[in-house]
Amino acid sequence: MKEFVIVTDSCSDLHMDYVEKNNIEYVPLTYQLGDQEYIDDFGKTMTHKEFYHAMKEGSIVKTSQPSPQSFYDVFYKHVKKGTEVLYIGVSTGLSGTFNSASLAKRMVLEKKPNAGITLINTLTASIGQGLLVMQAVEMKRQQKPLSEIVEYLEIKRNTMRTFMSVNDLKYLKIGGRISRLQYSMGMLLNINIMLCLDKEGKVGLLDKVRGRKKAILHFVKSVKENIINPENQVIAISHGEAFNDALALKEEILKEVKVREVVLGNIGPVVGAYGGPGALAVFFTN
Repeated sequence: MKEFVIVTDSCSDLHMDYVEKNNIEYVPLTYQLGDQEYIDDFGKTMTHKEFYHAMKEGSIVKTSQPSPQSFYDVFYKHVKKGTEVLYIGVSTGLSGTFNSASLAKRMVLEKKPNAGITLINTLTASIGQGLLVMQAVEMKRQQKPLSEIVEYLEIKRNTMRTFMSVNDLKYLKIGGRISRLQYSMGMLLNINIMLCLDKEGKVGLLDKVRGRKKAILHFVKSVKENIINPENQVIAISHGEAFNDALALKEEILKEVKVREVVLGNIGPVVGAYGGPGALAVFFTN
């Protein structure tokens, strides 16, 4: 079996200890708080708590995708040794990061035409993307061939379900996704925006509900209506410094749906820049 490495990007929002334990190589995105630029490195340089505290204090966050050269350096380092690369990346509907990886692949192939580089557009982000990385890591541990892992990921990314809730509409307003009037009315009425990712991995409006409790119940309803064979599924919940809400959501899901496991994690800075503090997201594949 030919040797290969698994590469991802920092939008996967994996736990840093998991990344280090499994020797997962990743290409980081960057973000800017005020005049200072930071690497999105799964909370190592700046903790998630510090990041969301800065947002609550009024800091504006700007994010940047990696350059093609950043991906080229990682890809070429491996293929020059004869090792194949499997890159599992953030949705093209959310970021230009995957396009940088695609350009880097072309750059490598110009130099080494026989290089083995496979790119998987996960059509999701955060722990949804992270779930696919973890599944690939587990299959590699079981010594499954790269071709089987790729086939599996391509099936699973098309059955991935991603649901999100934004608690503070200010960050959607800053990002230009809602108008000032929509923001003012939404905050006045304590509106939680319920979002989902479509089949192209792009954000779509699902619903609007009043209050966090109703948002949590809406999540549960979405899970019940969309999950298939729940006893075999792992559900991932990520949050923007809203652990108690994430825990409450986990408990409500487990009351209604018997799943194999529910895991919790943080929404990292790059993804969190758009959802803001208090954001919640639920991911699972069928």
